[in-house]
Amino acid sequence: MEKLTAEQAAAAHVAVDAVSIRNGYVYWLEKRPATGRTVLVRVPTTGRHIPQPVTTDKIDVGSRVHEYGGGAYWVAEDDAVFVVNDPDQRIYRLDEDGPRPITPSSGSPPTHRHADLRTLPGGRLICVRERHEADGEVVNELVVLPADGSTVAVVVASGRDFYSFPRPDPSGNRLAFTCWDAPQMPWDGTELWLADLDADGSLNAARRVAGGPDESLFQPEWSPDGQLYVMADRTGWWNLYRLQDDDEFQPIFPIDAECGEPQWEFGYSTYAFLDRSRILVLCRDRGDDRLVLVDVSSGRPEQLPTEATSIKAYLAADDGHIAYIASTPSRLPAVVLRYAAGANERRVSDVPSVPRPGNGRGPERHWVPAERRFPVPIWLHLPPVPPESPPPFIVRPHAGPTSQTRPRPDPETQFFISRGFAVADVDYRGSTGYGRVYREALTELWGIADAEDCISVARWLAGTGHADPARTVISGASAGGFTALRALILSDAFVAGSCVSGIVDLLEFRRCTHKFQRHELDRLVGPLPESLSSYESRSPLNLVEYVDRPVFLAHGLASMFRRGRC
Repeated sequence: MEKLTAEQAAAAHVAVDAVSIRNGYVYWLEKRPATGRTVLVRVPTTGRHIPQPVTTDKIDVGSRVHEYGGGAYWVAEDDAVFVVNDPDQRIYRLDEDGPRPITPSSGSPPTHRHADLRTLPGGRLICVRERHEADGEVVNELVVLPADGSTVAVVVASGRDFYSFPRPDPSGNRLAFTCWDAPQMPWDGTELWLADLDADGSLNAARRVAGGPDESLFQPEWSPDGQLYVMADRTGWWNLYRLQDDDEFQPIFPIDAECGEPQWEFGYSTYAFLDRSRILVLCRDRGDDRLVLVDVSSGRPEQLPTEATSIKAYLAADDGHIAYIASTPSRLPAVVLRYAAGANERRVSDVPSVPRPGNGRGPERHWVPAERRFPVPIWLHLPPVPPESPPPFIVRPHAGPTSQTRPRPDPETQFFISRGFAVADVDYRGSTGYGRVYREALTELWGIADAEDCISVARWLAGTGHADPARTVISGASAGGFTALRALILSDAFVAGSCVSGIVDLLEFRRCTHKFQRHELDRLVGPLPESLSSYESRSPLNLVEYVDRPVFLAHGLASMFRRGRC
Protein backbone atom coordinates (compact mmCIF):
# COMPACT_ATOMS: atom_id res chain seq x y z
CA MET A 1 0.00 0.00 0.00
CA GLU A 2 1.38 3.41 -1.02
CA LYS A 3 2.30 5.66 1.90
CA LEU A 4 0.62 9.03 2.21
CA THR A 5 3.21 11.81 2.07
CA ALA A 6 3.32 14.85 4.32
CA GLU A 7 2.78 17.04 1.24
CA GLN A 8 -0.39 15.14 0.33
CA ALA A 9 -1.68 15.39 3.90
CA ALA A 10 -1.01 19.15 4.03
CA ALA A 11 -2.65 19.77 0.65
CA ALA A 12 -5.81 18.04 1.85
CA HIS A 13 -6.40 20.64 4.55
CA VAL A 14 -8.82 22.76 2.53
CA ALA A 15 -11.45 23.60 5.13
CA VAL A 16 -14.99 24.40 4.05
CA ASP A 17 -17.20 26.23 6.52
CA ALA A 18 -20.22 28.48 7.03
CA VAL A 19 -22.51 27.24 4.26
CA SER A 20 -25.65 29.25 3.47
CA ILE A 21 -28.28 29.49 0.72
CA ARG A 22 -29.56 32.80 -0.56
CA ASN A 23 -31.44 33.85 -3.69
CA GLY A 24 -30.61 30.79 -5.77
CA TYR A 25 -26.97 30.39 -4.69
CA VAL A 26 -25.11 28.27 -2.18
CA TYR A 27 -22.33 30.19 -0.39
CA TRP A 28 -19.51 28.91 1.77
CA LEU A 29 -16.01 29.77 3.02
CA GLU A 30 -12.85 27.96 1.90
CA LYS A 31 -9.57 28.12 3.80
CA ARG A 32 -6.93 27.47 1.16
CA PRO A 33 -3.56 26.20 2.44
CA ALA A 34 -1.68 27.28 -0.69
CA THR A 35 -2.35 30.96 0.08
CA GLY A 36 -3.43 30.85 3.71
CA ARG A 37 -6.43 32.96 2.71
CA THR A 38 -10.13 32.30 3.33
CA VAL A 39 -12.30 32.87 0.25
CA LEU A 40 -16.07 33.27 -0.05
CA VAL A 41 -17.30 30.93 -2.80
CA ARG A 42 -20.70 30.28 -4.37
CA VAL A 43 -22.48 28.02 -6.88
CA PRO A 44 -26.01 28.26 -8.29
CA THR A 45 -28.52 25.84 -6.82
CA THR A 46 -29.59 24.81 -10.33
CA GLY A 47 -27.68 24.26 -13.54
CA ARG A 48 -23.93 23.71 -13.57
CA HIS A 49 -22.44 23.67 -10.09
CA ILE A 50 -19.12 25.35 -10.86
CA PRO A 51 -17.71 27.12 -7.77
CA GLN A 52 -16.85 30.78 -8.31
CA PRO A 53 -15.02 33.03 -5.84
CA VAL A 54 -17.03 35.98 -4.57
CA THR A 55 -14.16 37.75 -2.82
CA THR A 56 -10.99 39.02 -4.48
CA ASP A 57 -7.36 38.65 -3.44
CA LYS A 58 -7.78 41.87 -1.46
CA ILE A 59 -10.00 40.13 1.10
CA ASP A 60 -9.19 37.37 3.58
CA VAL A 61 -12.54 36.54 5.18
CA GLY A 62 -12.46 36.00 8.93
CA SER A 63 -13.61 37.42 12.24
CA ARG A 64 -11.63 37.51 15.48
CA VAL A 65 -14.48 38.28 17.90
CA HIS A 66 -14.09 35.93 20.89
CA GLU A 67 -10.77 35.09 19.14
CA TYR A 68 -12.37 32.04 17.52
CA GLY A 69 -14.46 34.15 15.13
CA GLY A 70 -17.15 32.80 12.85
CA GLY A 71 -20.14 34.68 11.41
CA ALA A 72 -17.80 36.55 9.07
CA TYR A 73 -20.12 37.12 6.09
CA TRP A 74 -23.74 37.83 5.30
CA VAL A 75 -25.73 37.85 2.06
CA ALA A 76 -28.71 40.20 2.19
CA GLU A 77 -32.10 39.73 0.55
CA ASP A 78 -31.10 42.17 -2.21
CA ASP A 79 -27.93 40.10 -2.91
CA ALA A 80 -25.64 42.62 -1.22
CA VAL A 81 -22.68 40.74 0.27
CA PHE A 82 -20.92 41.85 3.45
CA VAL A 83 -17.71 40.30 4.76
CA VAL A 84 -15.34 40.82 7.67
CA ASN A 85 -11.74 41.11 6.49
CA ASP A 86 -9.38 39.24 8.81
CA PRO A 87 -6.31 41.55 8.75
CA ASP A 88 -8.14 44.77 9.66
CA GLN A 89 -11.44 43.37 11.05
CA ARG A 90 -13.44 45.95 9.11
CA ILE A 91 -16.77 45.13 7.45
CA TYR A 92 -16.66 45.43 3.65
CA ARG A 93 -19.51 45.60 1.19
CA LEU A 94 -18.69 43.79 -2.05
CA ASP A 95 -19.63 46.25 -4.81
CA GLU A 96 -19.16 45.79 -8.56
CA ASP A 97 -16.03 47.95 -8.50
CA GLY A 98 -14.50 46.05 -5.60
CA PRO A 99 -14.76 45.70 -1.81
CA ARG A 100 -15.70 48.93 -0.01
CA PRO A 101 -15.17 49.31 3.76
CA ILE A 102 -18.24 50.44 5.69
CA THR A 103 -16.61 50.54 9.13
CA PRO A 104 -13.63 52.76 9.96
CA SER A 105 -10.10 51.56 10.50
CA SER A 106 -9.26 50.84 14.14
CA GLY A 107 -5.48 50.63 13.91
CA SER A 108 -3.01 47.79 13.73
CA PRO A 109 -3.63 45.41 15.32
CA PRO A 110 -7.31 46.29 14.97
CA THR A 111 -9.06 47.24 18.20
CA HIS A 112 -12.60 46.91 16.79
CA ARG A 113 -13.79 43.52 15.58
CA HIS A 114 -17.11 42.43 14.07
CA ALA A 115 -19.11 39.20 13.70
CA ASP A 116 -22.59 37.71 13.24
CA LEU A 117 -23.98 40.21 10.72
CA ARG A 118 -27.65 40.56 9.82
CA THR A 119 -29.56 43.16 7.81
CA LEU A 120 -32.34 45.34 9.21
CA PRO A 121 -35.03 47.37 7.44
CA GLY A 122 -33.95 50.81 6.29
CA GLY A 123 -30.58 49.76 4.88
CA ARG A 124 -28.90 48.90 8.18
CA LEU A 125 -26.80 46.11 9.60
CA ILE A 126 -26.75 44.75 13.13
CA CYS A 127 -23.80 42.75 14.42
CA VAL A 128 -21.66 41.87 17.41
CA ARG A 129 -18.77 44.26 17.96
CA GLU A 130 -15.80 43.67 20.23
CA ARG A 131 -13.72 46.66 21.37
CA HIS A 132 -10.20 46.25 22.77
CA GLU A 133 -9.48 49.29 24.93
CA ALA A 134 -6.08 50.82 25.68
CA ASP A 135 -6.28 49.71 29.33
CA GLY A 136 -6.72 46.08 28.27
CA GLU A 137 -10.47 45.97 28.83
CA VAL A 138 -12.48 44.09 26.19
CA VAL A 139 -16.06 45.25 25.61
CA ASN A 140 -18.65 43.23 23.69
CA GLU A 141 -21.86 44.83 22.41
CA LEU A 142 -24.50 44.85 19.70
CA VAL A 143 -24.22 47.71 17.22
CA VAL A 144 -26.29 49.01 14.30
CA LEU A 145 -24.68 50.73 11.32
CA PRO A 146 -25.78 51.86 7.86
CA ALA A 147 -25.10 49.31 5.13
CA ASP A 148 -23.41 52.01 3.01
CA GLY A 149 -21.02 53.14 5.75
CA SER A 150 -22.34 56.70 5.70
CA THR A 151 -22.25 57.05 9.51
CA VAL A 152 -20.58 55.29 12.40
CA ALA A 153 -22.07 52.37 14.30
CA VAL A 154 -24.45 53.00 17.21
CA VAL A 155 -24.46 50.75 20.28
CA VAL A 156 -27.93 49.26 20.87
CA ALA A 157 -27.14 46.66 23.56
CA SER A 158 -24.29 46.64 26.06
CA GLY A 159 -23.45 45.83 29.64
CA ARG A 160 -23.22 42.05 29.34
CA ASP A 161 -19.94 40.19 28.93
CA PHE A 162 -20.93 38.46 25.69
CA TYR A 163 -23.56 38.65 22.93
CA SER A 164 -24.46 36.40 20.02
CA PHE A 165 -27.20 35.52 17.53
CA PRO A 166 -28.78 38.95 16.89
CA ARG A 167 -31.76 37.83 14.81
CA PRO A 168 -34.47 40.22 13.48
CA ASP A 169 -37.90 38.73 12.79
CA PRO A 170 -39.27 38.69 9.20
CA SER A 171 -41.18 41.92 9.76
CA GLY A 172 -38.15 43.77 11.08
CA ASN A 173 -40.10 44.81 14.19
CA ARG A 174 -38.49 42.53 16.79
CA LEU A 175 -35.02 41.29 17.61
CA ALA A 176 -33.96 38.13 19.43
CA PHE A 177 -30.44 37.69 20.79
CA THR A 178 -28.53 35.70 23.38
CA CYS A 179 -26.13 36.98 26.03
CA TRP A 180 -24.27 35.71 29.06
CA ASP A 181 -21.74 36.73 31.69
CA ALA A 182 -18.53 35.21 33.01
CA PRO A 183 -17.80 32.76 34.49
CA GLN A 184 -20.40 30.99 32.33
CA MET A 185 -19.37 29.68 28.96
CA PRO A 186 -22.19 29.60 26.38
CA TRP A 187 -22.63 25.84 26.81
CA ASP A 188 -22.97 26.37 30.58
CA GLY A 189 -25.66 29.04 30.64
CA THR A 190 -27.04 31.76 28.36
CA GLU A 191 -30.08 34.01 28.26
CA LEU A 192 -32.56 34.63 25.44
CA TRP A 193 -33.76 38.22 25.09
CA LEU A 194 -36.45 39.85 22.96
CA ALA A 195 -36.73 43.53 22.08
CA ASP A 196 -38.78 45.80 19.86
CA LEU A 197 -36.90 47.30 16.91
CA ASP A 198 -37.42 50.98 16.20
CA ALA A 199 -37.13 52.41 12.69
CA ASP A 200 -33.59 53.68 13.44
CA GLY A 201 -32.46 50.24 14.65
CA SER A 202 -32.55 51.02 18.36
CA LEU A 203 -34.04 48.52 20.82
CA ASN A 204 -36.96 49.09 23.15
CA ALA A 205 -38.81 47.06 25.78
CA ALA A 206 -36.03 44.49 25.95
CA ARG A 207 -36.84 41.56 28.21
CA ARG A 208 -35.34 38.23 29.14
CA VAL A 209 -37.64 35.40 28.12
CA ALA A 210 -35.61 32.32 29.01
CA GLY A 211 -32.30 30.95 30.19
CA GLY A 212 -29.87 31.57 33.00
CA PRO A 213 -26.61 30.21 34.43
CA ASP A 214 -27.81 26.58 34.32
CA GLU A 215 -29.47 26.44 30.90
CA SER A 216 -27.71 26.75 27.57
CA LEU A 217 -29.73 28.36 24.77
CA PHE A 218 -28.43 28.14 21.22
CA GLN A 219 -29.42 29.56 17.83
CA PRO A 220 -32.62 31.57 18.24
CA GLU A 221 -34.21 31.73 14.79
CA TRP A 222 -37.48 33.08 13.37
CA SER A 223 -39.69 30.93 11.18
CA PRO A 224 -41.04 32.43 7.92
CA ASP A 225 -44.33 33.21 9.72
CA GLY A 226 -42.59 35.01 12.58
CA GLN A 227 -42.45 32.42 15.35
CA LEU A 228 -39.31 32.20 17.46
CA TYR A 229 -37.48 28.88 17.85
CA VAL A 230 -34.39 28.05 19.88
CA MET A 231 -32.30 25.10 21.03
CA ALA A 232 -32.29 24.56 24.80
CA ASP A 233 -30.71 21.87 26.97
CA ARG A 234 -33.25 22.00 29.80
CA THR A 235 -33.75 18.20 29.58
CA GLY A 236 -30.01 17.54 29.54
CA TRP A 237 -29.94 17.50 25.72
CA TRP A 238 -30.00 20.41 23.26
CA ASN A 239 -33.46 20.06 21.70
CA LEU A 240 -35.65 22.32 19.58
CA TYR A 241 -38.35 24.48 21.20
CA ARG A 242 -40.78 27.14 20.06
CA LEU A 243 -41.54 30.19 22.16
CA GLN A 244 -45.22 30.67 22.93
CA ASP A 245 -46.99 34.01 23.48
CA ASP A 246 -46.76 33.53 27.24
CA ASP A 247 -42.97 33.10 27.05
CA GLU A 248 -43.30 29.36 27.64
CA PHE A 249 -41.32 26.84 25.61
CA GLN A 250 -43.10 24.22 23.56
CA PRO A 251 -40.91 21.18 22.72
CA ILE A 252 -40.88 20.57 18.98
CA PHE A 253 -38.56 17.58 18.62
CA PRO A 254 -37.84 15.95 22.02
CA ILE A 255 -35.08 13.36 21.78
CA ASP A 256 -32.24 12.07 23.94
CA ALA A 257 -29.63 13.36 21.51
CA GLU A 258 -27.79 16.62 20.87
CA CYS A 259 -29.34 18.96 18.31
CA GLY A 260 -27.15 21.92 19.31
CA GLU A 261 -23.46 22.73 19.37
CA PRO A 262 -20.98 24.25 21.86
CA GLN A 263 -20.79 27.87 20.73
CA TRP A 264 -17.06 28.30 20.16
CA GLU A 265 -17.74 30.27 16.99
CA PHE A 266 -20.45 32.54 15.66
CA GLY A 267 -22.81 31.48 12.90
CA TYR A 268 -23.43 27.86 13.81
CA SER A 269 -26.73 26.53 12.50
CA THR A 270 -28.04 23.11 13.47
CA TYR A 271 -31.54 23.65 12.09
CA ALA A 272 -33.04 25.46 9.12
CA PHE A 273 -36.56 26.22 7.90
CA LEU A 274 -37.77 24.76 4.63
CA ASP A 275 -41.05 26.59 5.13
CA ARG A 276 -43.32 27.62 8.02
CA SER A 277 -44.01 24.03 9.08
CA ARG A 278 -40.97 21.95 8.03
CA ILE A 279 -37.63 22.22 9.81
CA LEU A 280 -34.40 20.42 8.99
CA VAL A 281 -32.55 19.42 12.18
CA LEU A 282 -29.03 18.07 12.66
CA CYS A 283 -29.15 15.40 15.36
CA ARG A 284 -25.97 14.05 16.96
CA ASP A 285 -26.76 10.74 18.61
CA ARG A 286 -23.70 9.42 20.49
CA GLY A 287 -21.42 9.63 17.50
CA ASP A 288 -24.00 9.23 14.74
CA ASP A 289 -24.96 12.37 12.80
CA ARG A 290 -28.46 12.31 11.35
CA LEU A 291 -30.59 14.72 9.33
CA VAL A 292 -34.18 14.82 10.51
CA LEU A 293 -37.01 16.65 8.77
CA VAL A 294 -39.53 17.70 11.43
CA ASP A 295 -43.10 18.56 10.44
CA VAL A 296 -44.23 21.05 13.09
CA SER A 297 -47.91 20.76 12.22
CA SER A 298 -48.02 16.98 12.62
CA GLY A 299 -45.11 16.55 15.00
CA ARG A 300 -43.79 13.74 12.82
CA PRO A 301 -39.99 13.44 12.34
CA GLU A 302 -38.58 11.86 9.19
CA GLN A 303 -34.94 10.82 8.94
CA LEU A 304 -33.46 11.81 5.58
CA PRO A 305 -31.24 9.30 3.80
CA THR A 306 -27.62 10.42 3.55
CA GLU A 307 -24.23 8.88 2.90
CA ALA A 308 -22.70 11.28 5.41
CA THR A 309 -21.41 9.99 8.73
CA SER A 310 -20.24 13.44 9.86
CA ILE A 311 -22.04 16.76 9.24
CA LYS A 312 -20.76 20.15 10.35
CA ALA A 313 -22.98 22.49 12.33
CA TYR A 314 -23.96 24.58 9.32
CA LEU A 315 -27.37 23.70 7.89
CA ALA A 316 -29.00 25.89 5.23
CA ALA A 317 -32.33 25.67 3.41
CA ASP A 318 -34.17 27.78 0.84
CA ASP A 319 -36.71 27.22 -1.93
CA GLY A 320 -36.79 23.44 -1.48
CA HIS A 321 -32.99 23.08 -1.44
CA ILE A 322 -30.88 22.13 1.54
CA ALA A 323 -27.11 22.42 1.90
CA TYR A 324 -24.63 21.21 4.49
CA ILE A 325 -21.00 20.18 4.88
CA ALA A 326 -20.72 16.40 4.94
CA SER A 327 -18.06 13.72 5.00
CA THR A 328 -17.89 9.96 5.12
CA PRO A 329 -15.15 7.65 6.43
CA SER A 330 -13.64 7.71 2.93
CA ARG A 331 -14.41 11.25 1.72
CA LEU A 332 -13.21 14.60 3.04
CA PRO A 333 -15.74 17.25 4.10
CA ALA A 334 -17.45 18.94 1.16
CA VAL A 335 -20.46 21.15 0.57
CA VAL A 336 -23.46 19.00 -0.34
CA LEU A 337 -26.58 20.27 -2.11
CA ARG A 338 -29.83 18.37 -2.47
CA TYR A 339 -33.58 18.74 -2.74
CA ALA A 340 -35.36 18.19 0.53
CA ALA A 341 -37.75 15.82 -1.24
CA GLY A 342 -35.00 13.74 -2.86
CA ALA A 343 -32.11 11.53 -1.85
CA ASN A 344 -29.52 12.62 -4.44
CA GLU A 345 -26.61 14.38 -2.71
CA ARG A 346 -24.39 16.50 -4.98
CA ARG A 347 -20.94 17.52 -3.74
CA VAL A 348 -20.56 21.03 -5.14
CA SER A 349 -17.31 22.24 -3.55
CA ASP A 350 -13.87 21.57 -4.98
CA VAL A 351 -12.23 19.47 -2.28
CA PRO A 352 -8.83 17.90 -3.04
CA SER A 353 -8.71 14.14 -3.03
CA VAL A 354 -6.35 12.35 -0.70
CA PRO A 355 -5.32 8.72 -1.00
CA ARG A 356 -7.18 6.75 1.63
CA PRO A 357 -5.02 3.93 2.93
CA GLY A 358 -7.69 2.64 5.29
CA ASN A 359 -9.00 -0.90 5.54
CA GLY A 360 -12.19 -0.18 3.60
CA ARG A 361 -14.44 -0.48 6.65
CA GLY A 362 -13.91 2.99 8.04
CA PRO A 363 -13.26 3.68 11.71
CA GLU A 364 -14.61 1.25 14.29
CA ARG A 365 -16.81 2.45 17.14
CA HIS A 366 -16.10 1.14 20.64
CA TRP A 367 -17.20 1.99 24.17
CA VAL A 368 -14.37 1.37 26.59
CA PRO A 369 -15.17 0.38 30.20
CA ALA A 370 -13.66 2.86 32.63
CA GLU A 371 -13.17 3.12 36.38
CA ARG A 372 -15.91 5.75 36.67
CA ARG A 373 -19.58 5.28 35.73
CA PHE A 374 -19.15 6.49 32.14
CA PRO A 375 -17.84 4.22 29.37
CA VAL A 376 -15.45 6.09 27.09
CA PRO A 377 -16.46 6.42 23.41
CA ILE A 378 -13.62 5.98 20.93
CA TRP A 379 -13.10 5.64 17.19
CA LEU A 380 -10.44 3.16 16.06
CA HIS A 381 -8.59 3.80 12.80
CA LEU A 382 -6.74 0.66 11.74
CA PRO A 383 -3.97 0.23 9.16
CA PRO A 384 -4.98 -1.05 5.70
CA VAL A 385 -3.19 -4.39 6.02
CA PRO A 386 -3.80 -6.31 9.24
CA PRO A 387 -0.36 -6.82 10.81
CA GLU A 388 0.82 -10.14 12.17
CA SER A 389 1.29 -8.54 15.60
CA PRO A 390 -0.47 -5.60 17.26
CA PRO A 391 0.47 -2.36 15.48
CA PRO A 392 2.00 0.70 17.13
CA PHE A 393 -0.90 2.69 18.55
CA ILE A 394 -1.51 6.43 18.92
CA VAL A 395 -4.09 7.35 21.57
CA ARG A 396 -5.35 10.83 20.71
CA PRO A 397 -7.44 13.06 23.02
CA HIS A 398 -9.16 15.78 21.01
CA ALA A 399 -8.30 19.46 21.29
CA GLY A 400 -10.78 21.36 23.43
CA PRO A 401 -12.59 19.71 26.34
CA THR A 402 -16.01 20.25 24.71
CA SER A 403 -15.07 18.86 21.30
CA GLN A 404 -16.14 15.55 19.81
CA THR A 405 -14.33 13.28 17.36
CA ARG A 406 -16.06 12.48 14.07
CA PRO A 407 -16.01 9.41 11.81
CA ARG A 408 -14.45 11.26 8.89
CA PRO A 409 -11.06 11.09 7.19
CA ASP A 410 -8.33 13.18 8.73
CA PRO A 411 -5.13 13.68 6.69
CA GLU A 412 -2.94 13.33 9.78
CA THR A 413 -4.64 10.04 10.68
CA GLN A 414 -4.31 8.83 7.10
CA PHE A 415 -0.61 9.70 7.15
CA PHE A 416 0.02 7.46 10.15
CA ILE A 417 -2.19 4.49 9.27
CA SER A 418 -0.57 4.36 5.81
CA ARG A 419 2.65 3.66 7.70
CA GLY A 420 1.20 0.81 9.76
CA PHE A 421 0.10 2.77 12.84
CA ALA A 422 -3.34 2.56 14.40
CA VAL A 423 -5.09 5.56 15.97
CA ALA A 424 -7.68 5.75 18.75
CA ASP A 425 -9.61 9.03 18.91
CA VAL A 426 -10.96 9.47 22.45
CA ASP A 427 -14.13 11.31 23.50
CA TYR A 428 -13.13 11.63 27.14
CA ARG A 429 -15.46 12.99 29.83
CA GLY A 430 -16.38 16.59 29.01
CA SER A 431 -16.94 15.88 25.31
CA THR A 432 -20.14 17.03 23.65
CA GLY A 433 -22.56 14.83 21.75
CA TYR A 434 -23.46 12.76 24.82
CA GLY A 435 -25.65 15.14 26.80
CA ARG A 436 -25.08 17.71 29.52
CA VAL A 437 -24.31 15.10 32.20
CA TYR A 438 -21.32 13.75 30.26
CA ARG A 439 -20.24 17.28 29.30
CA GLU A 440 -20.21 18.33 32.95
CA ALA A 441 -18.50 15.15 34.16
CA LEU A 442 -15.21 17.01 33.72
CA THR A 443 -16.23 19.73 36.20
CA GLU A 444 -13.25 20.47 38.49
CA LEU A 445 -11.58 17.32 37.14
CA TRP A 446 -9.73 18.63 34.06
CA GLY A 447 -6.35 17.01 33.95
CA ILE A 448 -7.64 14.08 35.99
CA ALA A 449 -10.81 12.57 34.45
CA ASP A 450 -9.73 13.17 30.84
CA ALA A 451 -6.30 11.67 31.50
CA GLU A 452 -7.86 8.71 33.33
CA ASP A 453 -10.10 8.03 30.35
CA CYS A 454 -7.12 8.00 27.96
CA ILE A 455 -5.28 5.66 30.32
CA SER A 456 -8.34 3.38 30.41
CA VAL A 457 -8.35 3.31 26.62
CA ALA A 458 -4.67 2.34 26.50
CA ARG A 459 -5.21 -0.44 29.04
CA TRP A 460 -8.26 -1.71 27.13
CA LEU A 461 -6.39 -1.71 23.82
CA ALA A 462 -3.64 -3.79 25.37
CA GLY A 463 -6.04 -6.12 27.18
CA THR A 464 -8.07 -6.83 24.04
CA GLY A 465 -4.98 -7.46 21.91
CA HIS A 466 -5.46 -4.39 19.74
CA ALA A 467 -2.23 -2.75 20.87
CA ASP A 468 1.24 -3.62 22.11
CA PRO A 469 1.82 -1.70 25.39
CA ALA A 470 5.48 -1.33 24.45
CA ARG A 471 4.45 0.60 21.32
CA THR A 472 1.53 2.70 22.56
CA VAL A 473 1.93 6.48 22.65
CA ILE A 474 -0.35 9.45 23.36
CA SER A 475 -0.57 12.57 21.24
CA GLY A 476 -2.60 15.76 21.66
CA ALA A 477 -2.78 19.39 20.62
CA SER A 478 -3.89 22.43 22.63
CA ALA A 479 -6.13 21.15 25.45
CA GLY A 480 -5.49 17.65 24.13
CA GLY A 481 -1.78 18.28 24.63
CA PHE A 482 -2.45 19.11 28.27
CA THR A 483 -4.40 15.84 28.60
CA ALA A 484 -1.55 13.92 26.97
CA LEU A 485 1.02 15.34 29.39
CA ARG A 486 -1.25 14.62 32.35
CA ALA A 487 -1.68 11.01 31.22
CA LEU A 488 2.11 10.61 31.01
CA ILE A 489 2.43 12.02 34.53
CA LEU A 490 -0.30 9.84 36.04
CA SER A 491 0.57 6.44 34.54
CA ASP A 492 3.03 4.26 32.67
CA ALA A 493 0.43 3.28 30.05
CA PHE A 494 2.33 5.13 27.30
CA VAL A 495 5.95 4.75 26.24
CA ALA A 496 6.12 8.25 24.71
CA GLY A 497 3.99 11.25 23.91
CA SER A 498 3.67 14.40 21.84
CA CYS A 499 2.18 17.75 22.79
CA VAL A 500 1.55 20.43 20.16
CA SER A 501 0.73 23.93 21.43
CA GLY A 502 -0.34 22.33 24.67
CA ILE A 503 -1.18 23.97 27.98
CA VAL A 504 1.64 23.40 30.47
CA ASP A 505 0.88 26.03 33.13
CA LEU A 506 -2.78 26.48 34.08
CA LEU A 507 -2.25 29.73 35.98
CA GLU A 508 -0.30 31.27 33.12
CA PHE A 509 -2.87 30.05 30.63
CA ARG A 510 -5.63 31.68 32.62
CA ARG A 511 -3.66 34.92 32.86
CA CYS A 512 -2.73 35.05 29.17
CA THR A 513 -5.83 33.73 27.47
CA HIS A 514 -8.49 35.99 26.01
CA LYS A 515 -11.68 37.27 27.59
CA PHE A 516 -13.98 34.65 26.06
CA GLN A 517 -12.04 31.70 27.44
CA ARG A 518 -10.54 33.14 30.61
CA HIS A 519 -13.19 31.78 32.95
CA GLU A 520 -13.59 28.38 31.32
CA LEU A 521 -11.25 27.03 33.98
CA ASP A 522 -13.61 28.18 36.76
CA ARG A 523 -15.67 25.07 36.05
CA LEU A 524 -12.96 22.75 34.73
CA VAL A 525 -10.47 23.32 37.57
CA GLY A 526 -12.18 25.64 40.06
CA PRO A 527 -12.52 29.34 40.86
CA LEU A 528 -9.59 31.39 42.10
CA PRO A 529 -8.21 31.91 44.66
CA GLU A 530 -10.05 29.01 46.34
CA SER A 531 -8.65 26.43 43.90
CA LEU A 532 -5.10 27.76 43.60
CA SER A 533 -3.60 24.48 44.81
CA SER A 534 -5.44 22.56 42.06
CA TYR A 535 -4.01 24.85 39.39
CA GLU A 536 -0.50 24.38 40.73
CA SER A 537 -0.70 20.64 41.35
CA ARG A 538 -2.11 19.85 37.88
CA SER A 539 0.21 22.04 35.79
CA PRO A 540 2.65 19.81 33.87
CA LEU A 541 5.32 22.51 34.15
CA ASN A 542 5.44 21.89 37.91
CA LEU A 543 5.67 18.10 37.49
CA VAL A 544 8.41 17.58 34.90
CA GLU A 545 10.25 15.15 37.18
CA TYR A 546 7.34 12.71 36.77
CA VAL A 547 7.76 12.53 32.98
CA ASP A 548 10.50 9.96 32.43
CA ARG A 549 9.65 8.99 28.86
CA PRO A 550 10.36 10.72 25.53
CA VAL A 551 8.04 13.65 24.82
CA PHE A 552 7.91 15.76 21.66
CA LEU A 553 6.89 19.37 22.38
CA ALA A 554 5.99 21.94 19.71
CA HIS A 555 4.85 25.50 20.33
CA GLY A 556 4.30 28.54 18.12
CA LEU A 557 4.17 32.20 19.03
CA ALA A 558 2.98 33.95 15.88
CA SER A 559 -0.76 33.51 16.33
CA MET A 560 -0.58 34.26 20.05
CA PHE A 561 1.17 37.58 19.56
CA ARG A 562 -0.88 38.44 16.45
CA ARG A 563 -4.06 38.20 18.46
CA GLY A 564 -2.63 39.93 21.50
CA ARG A 565 -3.31 37.04 23.83
CA CYS A 566 -0.18 37.50 25.99
